[in-house]
Amino acid sequence: MMDERSPIDQVLIVDSDPIHAAELEDALKMVNCKVLVCPEQEVALNTLQAEHVDLVVMVPASPAQWRKDAKSLCDAVRKFEKRPQIVCVLRCPYKGPSERLYGDRLNIKVLYER
Repeated sequence: MMDERSPIDQVLIVDSDPIHAAELEDALKMVNCKVLVCPEQEVALNTLQAEHVDLVVMVPASPAQWRKDAKSLCDAVRKFEKRPQIVCVLRCPYKGPSERLYGDRLNIKVLYER
C-alpha cells in the first residue's frame, strides 16, 4: 500500500506522449519534486537501476496493454531494496472496479484521467 507519509523527492514519469509528460513534469516541479521523464518502459527500467526514484508515474500508451506493462514494471522493481511507489494513470473511460482491483493486487495505485 502507498504510504502517504513518506516524502517524495524524485519522480520518474513513463509516458510516450511528450505533451502529456511535460504537463505532468510541470505540475510535479511546482510541488518541488525532481522529475525524470522516459518515453518508454524499457528506458525507464534502465533509469530505475541507475537512479533512486521514490515514485513512478506510469501512463500506458495503450489502455489495452496497461496490465502487462504494469506487471512487468512491478516485477522489475520487486528486486530493488528500496522500491518506488507506482501510480498508473489510465487515459481512458472508467470501466468498473476491475482495473483498481488489479492495481491492488500489484500494490499500485490506479487513477483515471478521463
